[in-house]
Amino acid sequence: MKLKSASALALLAALAVASFGMIAEPQSPASPPAPYRAGTGPATSKPEPGKPAQSNGENSAKEILAGKRLVVIDPGHGGTDPGARGPTGLIEKDLTLQYAQAMQRQLEQAGVVAVLTREGDQNPSFDDRAGLANGRRADLFLTIHFGTVGAARMVRIFVYRVPGGQTVAPPDEFLAWEEAQAAYLDQSRAFAQLLEAQIEQEAPGSAAGVGEASLRVLRGAACPAIALEIGSVSVRDAAALAGLEERLARALAGAVERFAPVAQGTR
Repeated sequence: MKLKSASALALLAALAVASFGMIAEPQSPASPPAPYRAGTGPATSKPEPGKPAQSNGENSAKEILAGKRLVVIDPGHGGTDPGARGPTGLIEKDLTLQYAQAMQRQLEQAGVVAVLTREGDQNPSFDDRAGLANGRRADLFLTIHFGTVGAARMVRIFVYRVPGGQTVAPPDEFLAWEEAQAAYLDQSRAFAQLLEAQIEQEAPGSAAGVGEASLRVLRGAACPAIALEIGSVSVRDAAALAGLEERLARALAGAVERFAPVAQGTR
């Protein structure tokens, strides 16, 4: 059932900030990262031990020359941050990786280059996750999380909300790291709405609307970016989630295929 009430979506956004285990945007960052050239990622980004946070430029150039779309999928949490835990033993970091891998397989079958921000039990920083998308010049960035309340097969989609409601001009050659996503809000919302329709087609009754939340992991993505909050780790029967990852993977592939970015601009 779709949530049409504005107050209901606002409540979901507040719950998302908490259940995602993310950080709401500070109004005045103490020491924001330095501006960077669009598409290159933060100069201070450090790779996770044993897992480079960014690929080399050669692979990125090959993908661009091949004319393929590139989607970066972020399995939330990982490593020492397990995320939410359910009463039956479900752990969010394991579920997000499972769903991200299903989406990666489906996208690759559709001819889309799909890259994960972590391949195993690592915990990249928020900036590393967004920085991978920027470094690879991704067409889309998607971060996956699980809720702690709600129906097992409900999927909520969130786009970034700029703290204070300020607007940011479209990017020039250089972007302030904390303002990168603000320039892509129209594109992010357009993709979110398209994905919502695809989810409803693949898993009728699962799409729970598009909301806004000041989620740290979306802040630095210099491309259309959304967050998914899937189901709930609190389900009593883990089988209630069975098969949902494949349906969401097909929905994502269909949305990517149909997505035509709108002109950059502010809301």
